[in-house]
Amino acid sequence: MNSQEANMDKVTSTSQEQAPSPRELMRARHPDLFSDSVGKSSPVLARPVFDHHLDTLTARKEEYQFEHFCRLIAEKEICQNLRVQTGQTGGGDSKVDSENHPIAKEISERWWFGEPAGGSERWAFAFSAKKKWKPKLEADVESVLSTKRGYKRIYFFTNQLVSDKQRSSTEDALTKTAGIPVHIMDRNWLADRVYRHGHLGLAISALQIEDASYQDSVRLGPEDTRRKADLEELDAQISDPERYEGARYQLVEDCVRAAKLARALDRPRFEIDGRFAMADRIARELAIPSQLLRVAYQRAWTAHWWFEDFNEFLPSSTQSRPEIEFKLTLRKLHLHIRPAPPGKLTRMTSTSSRWTIKKPRSFPRA
Repeated sequence: MNSQEANMDKVTSTSQEQAPSPRELMRARHPDLFSDSVGKSSPVLARPVFDHHLDTLTARKEEYQFEHFCRLIAEKEICQNLRVQTGQTGGGDSKVDSENHPIAKEISERWWFGEPAGGSERWAFAFSAKKKWKPKLEADVESVLSTKRGYKRIYFFTNQLVSDKQRSSTEDALTKTAGIPVHIMDRNWLADRVYRHGHLGLAISALQIEDASYQDSVRLGPEDTRRKADLEELDAQISDPERYEGARYQLVEDCVRAAKLARALDRPRFEIDGRFAMADRIARELAIPSQLLRVAYQRAWTAHWWFEDFNEFLPSSTQSRPEIEFKLTLRKLHLHIRPAPPGKLTRMTSTSSRWTIKKPRSFPRA
């Protein structure tokens, strides 16, 4: 084999790998026929497990992770312009674990959480995972005041539980002594913000919690929201035994429409096939050739473009011109777009690294 033949084989092999599947091709041509919902993964962690993780931080020597978590929560709940302190653990040389930096009023006045004063005033933040939190709080307040930097508030974060009575009395006493407001954020406050304000993902990442799991969910897009409402309404009509008295033809049409809505919603195949089978069963009772062919056409269309089932049957032959065109379209899809045998591409060419497909001028849409 010469070098030219080897290069041709290589190009052919690469081309086969890049060839789009029928579903990919149809979705590229008609994205409006497919679901526009978005899947997402949400963290799941029981609150008692989270409380226990906070309570046992020091046993695992995770004080640094706790400080990182507290700073992130403070940015989400109090003010977002916090400095990251460097140096030794426990505030380094600055006497505080974190503090805010000044920002323009035009920015802070547009905060929808916390207080705009966080953009102009200087606030001190202290984080502690010590079990004896009160002596640590008193020492941190004294340390903050010793800097004489003009702090207007002090926020103290602890992983311990502090009763409301003890928190209020301690805050009042230290506020009176320091001459500036002192606020205590204990484990209850942290857990409440994490679960009620949607910060569980942040907490799991910052605290490096390994016991968390993730649950997949789907956020409906605008088109799928409409389709879902239409499908529910259509199912209610189809289930009504009195609605289609003397109108069995319309019942078949509505069954087909419901199957197409389920297909656009990306429902499981057994549901879509079941809906088409119901339409086919009722259509056979009426025995109207044109309607039977339309049902078969939609089933074959769906099997090819959505599920890539190339063995789906073709509708039976009829003599009417529209039906013959439907049949010819299906046959061309089956013969010209089916997977190519190894070593050759069927009816496909590559132009500028983009795949195109040779098709008849009439390419009806389902």
